[in-house]
Amino acid sequence: MELSEKIQELKKQKQDRIEVKVKNIILDIEKYGSAKRETCPSNSYGWSMEEHNEMYDVAKKLRELGFNVKSKVNWEVFDWYINV
Repeated sequence: MELSEKIQELKKQKQDRIEVKVKNIILDIEKYGSAKRETCPSNSYGWSMEEHNEMYDVAKKLRELGFNVKSKVNWEVFDWYINV
């Protein structure tokens, strides 16, 4: 597999993960009226740096779909609040 093919495959995998996260958040909103996610830009204490970095793309996609997305930082932890 050439480098350009590998890069395209990794981009596709990332996009698939983002779509799954968006769908799960929408399901939570349908069930509970809102959703909350927590991320941290650090790999310490079990946090996923990848999860945190992808949340910006998830938030962008949700905003494009018309959802309100707000975040607040508390002790390096990002609290993401999503609603209609």
